[in-house]
Amino acid sequence: MVRLKSFLGIFLSDGPRLLTGNNGCCILVFTPKNMDTQFLETIRENLLDKKGQLKQEIEDLTGQSEPSDGEYQLTPPDYGSDEDENSAEVAAFTTDLSVKEVLESSLRDVRSALARLEDGTYGICKYCEQPIDERRLLARPASSSCVNCKETMKSRV
Repeated sequence: MVRLKSFLGIFLSDGPRLLTGNNGCCILVFTPKNMDTQFLETIRENLLDKKGQLKQEIEDLTGQSEPSDGEYQLTPPDYGSDEDENSAEVAAFTTDLSVKEVLESSLRDVRSALARLEDGTYGICKYCEQPIDERRLLARPASSSCVNCKETMKSRV
């Protein structure tokens, strides 16, 4: 039996669970006992869909499939050599760079959530180690913190 230490006590896992995806791929996960297998399968499918969507959006933006080193490169546009065209190039590149960074950050979050799902820590807040409400996980499956901790972190900024 897996024990996940928390701030206020111990969460006991119901034991390993086998999750299968649409492609027939199976993984063995340990999860907090308050989450059922169907919920976790739904979350896993949502995360895999989001991962594919984010990878496609990054590929569309950069013109690259996933590079081996994990670093997507963005090529600046070339509208011409006039001053106005150069300004437009810089503006477009700056916007594209910001979008790329947001997409890459979201992709990292999704990959992290999938890893937590596999290692049995999914659904546990990384700050207070308490269960994250299922409604939050359904709304944002890549969440690694509960609402209370997220609000506390935001109020400190």
